[in-house]
Amino acid sequence: MAKAYGFGSPVDYNIGAEVITDTAAHAGRFKRIDFYENTHITTLVSENYTGNSLDGESFPVGFHN
Repeated sequence: MAKAYGFGSPVDYNIGAEVITDTAAHAGRFKRIDFYENTHITTLVSENYTGNSLDGESFPVGFHN
């Protein structure tokens, strides 16, 4: 079942996970991020987000947020 979300593409709620292995920009509704290698986030853009920014933060392998 796909539903429209905001101004972006339809969201497929049947997808259980998305593995990202590149440095390209990715969009979607993510509930959790697991890091399978040491990772540095340059820019994170989010709607309805409060708190500290993750821009410029690094995460070790095995970390999940």
